[in-house]
Amino acid sequence: MRPLDPWPHSEAGRFHRVIALLLVGLGALILAVELVRHHSPVDASFTCALLLAAVLAGRWLGRDLRRHPANFTEPSASHGLRLEGVERH
Repeated sequence: MRPLDPWPHSEAGRFHRVIALLLVGLGALILAVELVRHHSPVDASFTCALLLAAVLAGRWLGRDLRRHPANFTEPSASHGLRLEGVERH
């Protein structure tokens, strides 16, 4: 039995960080559009507070993404398929 490659486990976390960052960015975009559409002071203050929270969350997620690099390992001969009984030339 061959051990599994470590990359799916390390890259799954990075993938989820990118998805979370994209969702926060989309939320910030929606809040920015709503800030332009509604001009009442109460609506604008709540929207600005939420937009600030989204920007801070996006900054935190972006920093976390940069701190966890991809860490791809170099492939070795043991990562390929092993065919029993077949000679290599």
